[in-house]
Amino acid sequence: MHYLFDFTTRLHVYGFNLLEWCGVVAILLGVLLILIKTRQRMFRNTPGDHPPVALGPLGGSPSARSKAKILVVDDDPLALEMMDHLLGKLGYHVVGVNTGQKAIDYMQQNGADLILLDMVMGKELDGIETYRQIRARRPFQRVIVISGHASPEKVAAIRHLGVEHYLIKPVPIAILAQTIRSELDRP
Repeated sequence: MHYLFDFTTRLHVYGFNLLEWCGVVAILLGVLLILIKTRQRMFRNTPGDHPPVALGPLGGSPSARSKAKILVVDDDPLALEMMDHLLGKLGYHVVGVNTGQKAIDYMQQNGADLILLDMVMGKELDGIETYRQIRARRPFQRVIVISGHASPEKVAAIRHLGVEHYLIKPVPIAILAQTIRSELDRP
């Protein structure tokens, strides 16, 4: 037994003996567990899991917001599902389409108070051309562009069409909610 203890205390790697290395590993594992638990708590308490109690800077009552219809245009089915869920929890009526042409057709037949528009959508119409065609029929249509691609040329082109809000994915729900509210409240 004495021999084993001497071996573990005399084994040195980078200036630490084996017992000290075990302590370092234990501390690192503890930090890792804390980070995992913190991340689980953060995602467990997202607005998608619990309806908001107080909306603070969003303004307006839930009944006032529920009158607003939002058209979400994105070629990613997961993004459409997520937006439907999150915006539904915030009290909006949400309609989702997965192509620019479907958005144009929907707007001709139904209309919406606000469009959340992806910039890059497959091989069909991109966000700029989709908005250009919608704007030709509805010059004062409110739109927020939400995209994972933010080339300066595309941002400049969409801003030239009158779009004020260009958000980069992933967008925190609080920022999205505040941007939607400010766009809907704009005169």
